[in-house]
Amino acid sequence: MLQLAGGILPVDDGSLEVAGQPLATMHETKRRRFRLAHVGFVFQSFELLPHLTVQQNLLMPFRLLNDQRISNDVLSRVDQMCERLGLASALRKRRPDRLSQGERQRVAIGRAMVTQPSVVLADEPTGNLDPALKMTIVKLLLDQCRENEATLVMATHDLSCVDRFDSCCDTNTLVQWETQP
Repeated sequence: MLQLAGGILPVDDGSLEVAGQPLATMHETKRRRFRLAHVGFVFQSFELLPHLTVQQNLLMPFRLLNDQRISNDVLSRVDQMCERLGLASALRKRRPDRLSQGERQRVAIGRAMVTQPSVVLADEPTGNLDPALKMTIVKLLLDQCRENEATLVMATHDLSCVDRFDSCCDTNTLVQWETQP
């Protein structure tokens, strides 16, 4: 569901509208551009680029969108995101293989949020975080989405996070929804 809503997988049948855009009829190139500009995706497996540092991974969406131009405003936004995520300045120069799983998770969350997308799709964003940090990160995701008037869709097995959301559904509800004609 998240990959469909994020425009990663094409829609085979029917229609799908995300942030007012009809993804089902979009060409792959336009869908990719739409995803970069409007969708922040927190992948369960992080999908960090191993040859880039933390800071470079956070800057990657801007580089893809703006043809390599990075303004001081963007650099400031990346610094602020790192601070909010508890990524100390020493970590910002490290590559993913020198980070813990929790640090990688926070970098992936930062990369999804730093462009201030209108839709954030998060696949198990707290799965690699310790209990104390987990609720801090959920609060950050929710606060950032509220500040940017963005929609957050989060897939999780962690029921302790559910009460913070405006609405939720379980797998059985999704299965019923998916199988309806």
